Amino acid sequence: MPSPDRFATDEAKTVNVRGRLCPYLERRRVRRRDYYLLKPIGTPLHARYLAFDPYHGPGGEFFLLQCWPCGPAADQYLRVLRRPKADSLPRAVEWQRKGDRIDVVLSWID
Repeated sequence: MPSPDRFATDEAKTVNVRGRLCPYLERRRVRRRDYYLLKPIGTPLHARYLAFDPYHGPGGEFFLLQCWPCGPAADQYLRVLRRPKADSLPRAVEWQRKGDRIDVVLSWID
């Protein structure tokens, strides 16, 4: 039996986002963290989502989750995003390969 999660219930498909219950599309695990995909961002051609991690810091944190097809172009782009940058540009926080895709979690910039 799974342990109870005080931030989300899969039956209701809602997550507590800074004191408000918000519906989510999917819960996706990237490495050791669960990210709740709140809404798609951008065009339907690219798989990008506004994601929320309730355990990241006090009150949780927003992230951008992208799904890329595996290949040399994705590897090169990931190397660029891992480099330290100014706080005004997103950087790769976590990533993992799953089959023929790479799930990349980027910092969220308002």
